[in-house]
Amino acid sequence: MSLPPIEEAPRSMTRRNYLVERNRLRVNAYAPTRKELEEEDIRVAQARQEQRRKLLGSWKSQSSYNPDLTRPLPGGGPHSKRMKEAAALKNPNYYKIVKEEEAQLKAERTAMYKADMQQQLKDRREYLSKWHADEKAYVTALVENQRELARQMEEREREDAKAKKAYMDRMRESNLRELEQKRLKEKEREEYELSILRDLQHREKEKAATEERRARDLKRMMQKENEEYHRSVVKKQEEDKAREEAELKSILEFNAALAERERQEQQQKREQYKAEFEETIEKQKEFHRTHNYEEPPESIRERNEKAAASLALIKQEERLRLADRRREYRNELMQQIREKQEWQLSHIDGV
Repeated sequence: MSLPPIEEAPRSMTRRNYLVERNRLRVNAYAPTRKELEEEDIRVAQARQEQRRKLLGSWKSQSSYNPDLTRPLPGGGPHSKRMKEAAALKNPNYYKIVKEEEAQLKAERTAMYKADMQQQLKDRREYLSKWHADEKAYVTALVENQRELARQMEEREREDAKAKKAYMDRMRESNLRELEQKRLKEKEREEYELSILRDLQHREKEKAATEERRARDLKRMMQKENEEYHRSVVKKQEEDKAREEAELKSILEFNAALAERERQEQQQKREQYKAEFEETIEKQKEFHRTHNYEEPPESIRERNEKAAASLALIKQEERLRLADRRREYRNELMQQIREKQEWQLSHIDGV
């Protein structure tokens, strides 16, 4: 007989549901045997009825009178053992025989029921052992899954940090390339202006003195403007560089302060948890000393497992909060970088 189906969850099959399912399977498995026993009872009852009918007919046909038409006194039968056995063979006690057959049939059925109950107890023990083993395997798999999730989360955080660092390096290289390109463009423009100026000077040499004087004044004015423009550009670059260094320094200081604050919070939480844990242990020891109570190892192990699970959940929540805080900080930093680039595009390029 097969066992009831096992649901994939700890403690899902309670004792009541198990007994209901087990009784239903037992009834279904016992149905053919019960049908055969009922048919056998019907055949035995019919045979007894036929035998009783024949005995009744034979009793009616026999006469209890002697050949001299006298009846024997009550209790006047044979008294010796041999005469009793001969009388029993001649006139068997069918009532006793029927009772003996019924007792034998009852003993056989009792033995069969007892064997069935032993098999049920054996199946119950096997099912419970398998159930406990499955529950233990489920809890073990759940703990391993939580560990794997924690490891994946740490790996993802490390990958995010690497990607963030690579992105910042790319942004810095991009800014340097843009500054170099701007410097080259300015240099090319200056060279182009100087070449135009040389052409004008070469053409104006053949003109009159007034034109030559005007050309010299124009050249002097353009040189002055170029110098002023160059000084303004250099000053702008120095201001931008100083502002970028100040922003980078403030960001690094903010990161250091944030890391220090988080480290202090973690240290404070660890110290608080350690103090609470030691206080709980002291209270338990005091309770044991006061009440002379020895706690069983099972309850101690169960409490320690619950405490370990709670600590794992607390650490996981702290890691999630730290990841959210880093994600918000990264978003704010990206927003600042975008605003800075937009400002540079709208001011420096326009100049």
